[in-house]
Amino acid sequence: ETNLTLGRFDTEQLTATFNPSDVPNQEVTWRSSNPEVATVSDNGYVKAAEHAFGTTVISATNSSGKATANCTVTVRGVDITPYEATLHVGETLTLTAFSYPSDLVRPASDWHWIIYDGASFVSIEGNGEYCKVTAKEAGEAMIRVNAYSDSEEMTYWGWCTVTVE
Repeated sequence: ETNLTLGRFDTEQLTATFNPSDVPNQEVTWRSSNPEVATVSDNGYVKAAEHAFGTTVISATNSSGKATANCTVTVRGVDITPYEATLHVGETLTLTAFSYPSDLVRPASDWHWIIYDGASFVSIEGNGEYCKVTAKEAGEAMIRVNAYSDSEEMTYWGWCTVTVE
């Protein structure tokens, strides 16, 4: 493969193929040009990042260093900044959601904010790409934003973990 698209947490096995197939030194070294976006194992197993999107090039170089094959990997999805926060009771925080690429999902006016877990600890007021979080009592909550992609007929989501002290 020369191009690969992944969502957050996705994984894919890449395989280096030699032509002709009986070429000596078929051991390869795998490398990611941007490990913050996706990493690659010694066996060519690519893993997309949890909270980073963008593009990286995964390279496989044979042991002699004379042959290299590249695969451009794009990691896309929806996330929230910050993706983790600590508040004290009564404090507020504004979360911002974004998608990569920016046209991946419907406009922000169609995004939906929910308290996925811990509703007794926080309250939210979500509007488009922004969500105001208010800390109510000590505990941990997960805030999610859901955004639908018409072209892919699927929902992307991002989350933020809020700890209230």
